[in-house]
Amino acid sequence: MRQGIDIWSTAAAVLLLLEQQTSFLVKPASASPIAGADLHQHQQQQPLVLSTAQPSQQTQPDEPVRRKLHGRFLHITDVHPDPFYTRNASASKSHECHSDRGRSGYYGAERSDCDSPFTLANATFEWIRENLRDKIDFVVWTGDSARHDNDINHPRSESQIYDLNNMVVGMMVDVFKKPIPDNDDNPNNDLIIPVIPTLGNNDIMPHNIMLPGPTSTTRTYLEIWRHFIPEAQRHVFEHGAYYWVEAIPSRLAVFSLNTMYFFASNAAVDGCDSPEEPGYQQFVWLKVQLELMRLRGMKAILIGHVPPARTKSKQAWDESCWAKYVVWGWNYRDVIVGGLYGHMNLDHFMLLDTNMANQILETPDAREVRATQVETWEELTHVNAAGPYLSELREVLSKIPEPPEAPKKDGSSKNATSLFDDDYYDDEYYDDDDALEDINKKKKKKKGKKGKDGDDDKKGKKKKGKKGKKGKKGGDKKKKPKDPRKAHKKYIDKIGGKYAERYVPVLVSPSVIPNYFPSLRIIEYNITGIVDAEGYLVELPPYEGENVNIKDTAPPLPPPQPPVEPPTAPGKKKPKPKPDPDAPTPPPTGSAPGPAYSPQSLSLTGITQYYANLTRLNGWVPKENDDDDEDEDDFIPSNPNNGDGWKDKDGKERKPRKPRQAPLPFEFEIEYRTGNDSSGFRIKDMSVRSLVKLADGMRDLDVKAKCLDVEDSYLCDGEKGYGGDKGEKKKKKGRKGGNKKRKGKKGKKGRNHGGHGKKQQKKKDRLWHLFVKRAFVGAVGGRDIQKVFEGEPWAEEADF
Repeated sequence: MRQGIDIWSTAAAVLLLLEQQTSFLVKPASASPIAGADLHQHQQQQPLVLSTAQPSQQTQPDEPVRRKLHGRFLHITDVHPDPFYTRNASASKSHECHSDRGRSGYYGAERSDCDSPFTLANATFEWIRENLRDKIDFVVWTGDSARHDNDINHPRSESQIYDLNNMVVGMMVDVFKKPIPDNDDNPNNDLIIPVIPTLGNNDIMPHNIMLPGPTSTTRTYLEIWRHFIPEAQRHVFEHGAYYWVEAIPSRLAVFSLNTMYFFASNAAVDGCDSPEEPGYQQFVWLKVQLELMRLRGMKAILIGHVPPARTKSKQAWDESCWAKYVVWGWNYRDVIVGGLYGHMNLDHFMLLDTNMANQILETPDAREVRATQVETWEELTHVNAAGPYLSELREVLSKIPEPPEAPKKDGSSKNATSLFDDDYYDDEYYDDDDALEDINKKKKKKKGKKGKDGDDDKKGKKKKGKKGKKGKKGGDKKKKPKDPRKAHKKYIDKIGGKYAERYVPVLVSPSVIPNYFPSLRIIEYNITGIVDAEGYLVELPPYEGENVNIKDTAPPLPPPQPPVEPPTAPGKKKPKPKPDPDAPTPPPTGSAPGPAYSPQSLSLTGITQYYANLTRLNGWVPKENDDDDEDEDDFIPSNPNNGDGWKDKDGKERKPRKPRQAPLPFEFEIEYRTGNDSSGFRIKDMSVRSLVKLADGMRDLDVKAKCLDVEDSYLCDGEKGYGGDKGEKKKKKGRKGGNKKRKGKKGKKGRNHGGHGKKQQKKKDRLWHLFVKRAFVGAVGGRDIQKVFEGEPWAEEADF
């Protein structure tokens, strides 16, 4: 253990060390055992204790132990431990579970702005030790391991932020340390599996603000994370706090991105356009490293803290950084498995549109217009704050092109009532030209047999054709039915081919902090072909490419600036922008789809979402005849089993005022599993194609998919400008003579129209309602959801 930085063995040791280094800490009530409780009932709630026994005389063997893979890894995010948390304190904004009397429980105050008590952090890592430690292959840890700066009576300091991060690192190392010490002094070899952390916006001081490196922040975390950052990556980490780790040697790398340099709330940086900006330099580094992955035949998972969320009125990243991330993701779609993020506390996914990203990069002036129209946001800790974001997220997902009726194998169409039908996405429906030609021949043959007096096919066809022409002259108003296969091919072209390669996937995990319910996520991935029959990793020979170490360790250097183009003469059109010279090279034409798009080795196959029901674990019991005045601390915790609060025999709601019994032993339980979710999302894997189907299953049919972005904005299909005359002309031209057709189509869709369209919308609303409940990790009941989304038709009509 290095001098000056110690890993705390207990929460008491944490407090002792903090008190020696700072004068702002007080002893948190939650760190002490429960008064009057049996000790054996609450052993799991005690602070973690590192072993004080003498180290074993055994040593690791000289030969490396073969590694067994399980096809699962852990995603943990936003622990936010708070040394000032006090049990039975007020959870209101003015107190933050630090003072006054209220409902804060032993394991935390669910559905509040309060941070995590040490008891919750300790219990979480102890549960991981007992239930996950030996069943996962690596850990993705997406930041925010310090408390929020939300109490003026207890302001944060830089040393406190580092101390709290040290504490969480100590817990992580204690859970995953090797039982037998290594023979070397390399801290990277101290753990049984790789742990890959990333910086959060609350891991820096002041929060959200991070200067270009090297800085004291990057140097401090280089020391705190010495167990996690490979020696070859230390130099680049000091430069910008980003790096990558071979989570599975020669197979899979995890890239830890520093999203603080992309974050729109970071006033110390300015986007990703200028070579002087750290965000620009990070993309240059990422391009070089992903090219190396492609050269080595490896795959990559991208992780970060703040996700690239972008809706109609708000966005998390600077527009230029967002566009580059999407374009980089598309160009390296043969390498990237997916993107994993935290920060937002909500369980959801995003599908980022490459068409939109390309238009943003082609119209840099439009970004300034967008910047004046949107806001950035912090974590979505409140249901009321999260509601508008989720509504806008649904609008974004509803702009994905809508599939037509699914074709049958004989060429006819069927009612697309089940968009989860795997046959709908079979290869033969996309590019089997021979099958399409055979079907067309069969259809012509059937028409030919309808000729007079049993004429042969040729005569039949000829007569049928003549009748058709005559009918048209005579004013036959019957429309020729649309070919469902042509409509289907058109749809496939719109989404970027049969694997939906137009979209870049992002998965956002809920948090440990109990803004809703504490959560952990296990992500399953495909290990077929990389393990032997017994599950052990099939070793590959070490890579012998040119100068790998230089590529890994050299800080990103900005490329030379392209020459400045002369200004455009008045009255002349601006030339089309040249392709970005820094943009990466896409995979060769005809390449197989990447791991995010088609099932293959290392593709993500499913999610098991865990949550801890603090309402139950904290020992809340409804108290009858409670006539106290209502305030935030009187809130009724929801019961995830039925979505409502507790009621008495007369149907009246009862308010819990404070715990009436001792807390229960801590545990996480499964909220849902995508692999066994027949009554829920019903997706067979986490591929983009499955996520597109899920998005369609909860589509708002009243949202038009014509525009990529906000209606009447610069980002519309076929338009290169933003709010200019060109776009207006195109709109007018498109409307000419076409209003009647649009009116006719409108009646088929939306909740405001009768018939099949209304039934279909209700079905999609039911799936959206389930998506929203899961976004809040089951902590928000049906009535509360209805209140948050008051005025939205789906919420008013939902059967809660």
